[in-house]
Amino acid sequence: MTKPATRPPLPQVPDHTHYYVTVLLPFFGAVFGLALCAFVWNRGIEGLPTVPLFFGGWLAGLLLPRVYKQRYRVVGFIPYTTTVALVIVGLAELVLGWPNWLVGLFCLFEGFGVGAILRYRDRYRLEPLGFYSAALIAFCIAAAVIGFFHYVGGNSESLRLVYQLALLIVVGVLAVVAWVLFMRPAVEIFVEP
Repeated sequence: MTKPATRPPLPQVPDHTHYYVTVLLPFFGAVFGLALCAFVWNRGIEGLPTVPLFFGGWLAGLLLPRVYKQRYRVVGFIPYTTTVALVIVGLAELVLGWPNWLVGLFCLFEGFGVGAILRYRDRYRLEPLGFYSAALIAFCIAAAVIGFFHYVGGNSESLRLVYQLALLIVVGVLAVVAWVLFMRPAVEIFVEP
């Protein structure tokens, strides 16, 4: 009696999601720093409502992923939220400008991405490298804007446009990177219903 032929087991692909969320944090740090420079600094009294909407949007976005029960699949929301944020930036740059409510909406979706990363990281011991690099990027961008205004001066409106263009580029890169890194959980979120 011959032994039935068996197939060799398929090689298992390791799950690099934990590494990917660390890679994505500096992108979100850059978005936060650029948005801070473009929306908040040197807006004067007329831009005062931007400040609570900016920080409130980020805070609400950070807290919303805590509602979702599945920690792995919560990172599947990141490609969708970053894509919506990219659409918001495109609409604001090309059509609407940046009214305060649109700033808050943009910050909500970007904050949701960071909140999803932090929700996923609940399972693991937090590695400080991603957080330090994200904070460093945000700090450097904000320091660059403050230093420019303090030492060089210039037209704040034109500088804000430069930062908004840089924000559009970084948000676009973030959306593409999020889709590349988190395609599997994004599809799982889509087919879950």
